[in-house]
Amino acid sequence: TSGNKQYIYKSSNFKATLPEDQLTRVFDAVPVKAQAQEIAGNRVVYGNITNKKDLPDIDFAVSYDNKVTTNPAVSQQSVKQRRTYEVGIVLSDRFGRTSPVITSDSSTIYVGAKNKAFDNTGYSGSSLNIIFKSITDPDGTIYDASTNPNGWYSYKVVIKQKEQEYYNVYTPGSFYFSGSYRSYITIHGDNINKVPRDTIGNSDTIDENIQFTGAQVRIYPKVLNVYENNTNTYRNSDFDLLEIVKIGNKNNYSGQIDSSTKMFESTNNHLIGQIEGRVGVDYTQLVRGGDFAVFETEPFESALDIYYETPTSDLISNIDLTQFDIVSANRISFDKNTSDTSNFIDEDVEARDRVARLYARKSGGGSLPSSMIHFEHISDADADGNETNNFGVRFNSGEGEWELYAVRGLNYKPALNDNDANTRNINLRVSFLGTQYATEQLTIYVSHVQPVVSGSAQLVTFNTDGTASSGANRKTTITQNAGNVLFKIYGAGGGKGVSNLKEFLNLDLLSIENVEGAAWPTSANPLDFFSVIQNSDYTLDSNGTPTIISNLDTNGTGIVIYHVDDNGAQIPNNTGHHDNTFRFGYRSRQDLSVWGVNITGEELSETAYTNVHFTDTAALSSANSGFKLYHAPPETFANAYQACEEPLNDNWSEITVYYPGADVVNDYPFIEPNFDSNPQVLAKRMYYDSRLSRPALPGWYKKPEERLIGFYYISGNEPETFNGWWYDTPAVCGSFSKQDAEDATSYNPPEDVNYEEDDGENPYDLPTFNPKPEP
Repeated sequence: TSGNKQYIYKSSNFKATLPEDQLTRVFDAVPVKAQAQEIAGNRVVYGNITNKKDLPDIDFAVSYDNKVTTNPAVSQQSVKQRRTYEVGIVLSDRFGRTSPVITSDSSTIYVGAKNKAFDNTGYSGSSLNIIFKSITDPDGTIYDASTNPNGWYSYKVVIKQKEQEYYNVYTPGSFYFSGSYRSYITIHGDNINKVPRDTIGNSDTIDENIQFTGAQVRIYPKVLNVYENNTNTYRNSDFDLLEIVKIGNKNNYSGQIDSSTKMFESTNNHLIGQIEGRVGVDYTQLVRGGDFAVFETEPFESALDIYYETPTSDLISNIDLTQFDIVSANRISFDKNTSDTSNFIDEDVEARDRVARLYARKSGGGSLPSSMIHFEHISDADADGNETNNFGVRFNSGEGEWELYAVRGLNYKPALNDNDANTRNINLRVSFLGTQYATEQLTIYVSHVQPVVSGSAQLVTFNTDGTASSGANRKTTITQNAGNVLFKIYGAGGGKGVSNLKEFLNLDLLSIENVEGAAWPTSANPLDFFSVIQNSDYTLDSNGTPTIISNLDTNGTGIVIYHVDDNGAQIPNNTGHHDNTFRFGYRSRQDLSVWGVNITGEELSETAYTNVHFTDTAALSSANSGFKLYHAPPETFANAYQACEEPLNDNWSEITVYYPGADVVNDYPFIEPNFDSNPQVLAKRMYYDSRLSRPALPGWYKKPEERLIGFYYISGNEPETFNGWWYDTPAVCGSFSKQDAEDATSYNPPEDVNYEEDDGENPYDLPTFNPKPEP
């Protein structure tokens, strides 16, 4: 009969399952074209076939950049750092028939790790970008509704990434010891399985008779505990793979590790990994009880050559081949330029600091992906042609950006007639997709910044000869007398170069304010009794007496002295007798008018301060000749028992202290001369110099050969406000307990010393000192 017959297949009943060798087949191997077709038995047979379509020549490249998306479903997703990605294209016709994976010479890219300077504020992850460079189709294989309706119609992006399984290892911080190039991490909990130890032969058994074993993995540091600006904090890390040299229990390490009390759960015998190199913080800066750091094990590399589909797809006809052309001229730009080819940079830039980001301009506006271009630094010089070699270029693989950075510190130079000395002409060359373009010159101008100033000390003790009833012994000094130096002032220009600018620098004493004790008499102005001698320094003889050196060759240094006022009046008596503290404010001032070139007036530094403590020399008496002790910061130990037990290792620093009183009167820095009637005595004020001008640091003090343990604490910045105790420890620290102290015949503990409750479980309950400094 004529016409077509329609049959609807509902697939409601299954006749048979596919054989196993057909399960992974994703399409039927039907030829694209055939000149003949027959049925032989139960099979369809084709003849004179075209088995596959020809492919167009597609050239593309891959880059990565910060992700830009408004889709909340992927707002926190990102490509992984320290991974190599290979991107491919799969073409498809209108009937779903697909091509093999198409790659190019630029389709593989490595995504590096973010470095410690990376700011994640507003960061939502990174993504890969694909850039089509050209499509050549001489055989007409791409879809055309009129001439080739069966041609390639659309494309989809696939990706291969062989670095697969890995583990994040969470540790209570990483640390190293001074002088060592090995670091240590505590491996505990489920992290033990993430960092497996070497086993016996091919078995899974660990030889427990061996103190140390190797590790089966290497690790990347991802987030490290660091110590910056006197603060413990955390930073990203772009360090390369680190070898774990050995793993062993804490007690198997001799010396610094097994005796450490600052590590995480230090009384437990955790596994400790020794790492090649120095990562984390110095042990002295480690937070007691451990900190936090994250490492990543080296990922397992799969042997499977598999590309994974991505949701990125589009019609071939929508590909824009002009979106990533480089401009024909002025190809290079800065990220914060004031014009197309100029930029200003302050002279206080540090060596290795980023000066600016570099970009290559794209046709139609915007910039080309940084990972597709390459910059080369040719030279840099001032406007007179003198080579300066101040700058370099580098690729930041973590952020996917090119950077212009300072090779060394900069200095602004005073220019009387022009600013050529502060001009930097930087010659750079850019390459894009294998094509190297002509050298271009960018100009940077070094800008002047305000000067800086600091003092030689933040706390100075000034000894007067005054008494309560008479001023006869007060010092009657005059300007530049050798014995009247208080402290030194350092001034400098704001630059960070080797020759820090100090020309035309003046030092000013601005204010003297009362901090503690009796105020300066209202009848006198304190600024009348103190001055700054510029271009001066001083030396100290064996007795600690200063000798002034005047008329230095370089500017920027001065000394603060005291003297009689213009009328010959001396420093008021009560400033010494009442133990007062005054804050001296000072600054550096740079005269700019002599430089010319649009610079007039002067620039001022921020005000710096030094506290000067006025005390009565008669009350202090003379200092002793020095007492050898070992010092540890206050946060090192929780109590005197720990300080007693701790051997002399890197926790302790050998120092010499001085204190009021002659040796013949008192051999020790104690208020009481001995421990006969009291196992705990109060400490004297201690200093680090025989002039008694540098107060001792707070913390634990130890003299092992005489079994002395001391705790010393200065409140704020004042040497008079201190608390301190000394203990006469027994020969065996283990017997240094609460009971020993209570058994003393006349022991009367101060009110601010409290014992922990003795519950019978810990025989070493000891006093807790209050006030106690915060770690």
